[in-house]
Amino acid sequence: MKYLNDSRIVHVSISIECLIPKITPKIPAIRSNIAKLLNIPENCVGITATTGEGLTEFGRGKGIQVFSCVTVI
Repeated sequence: MKYLNDSRIVHVSISIECLIPKITPKIPAIRSNIAKLLNIPENCVGITATTGEGLTEFGRGKGIQVFSCVTVI
């Protein structure tokens, strides 16, 4: 049986929905910082950003919504 102490993060996927601030230009810096914090390669951090075409409150500028998925082995 594997315990948490023996596990490690191998991949992180992040999806951000907001109108402001503009996230896309900041993705390389965010990816780099997350990779350094988690001690994983940058290509193991996936980040997407969308405005949701204004269909939700987040896409209309009334907040920021973030979903993330972390793969641990």
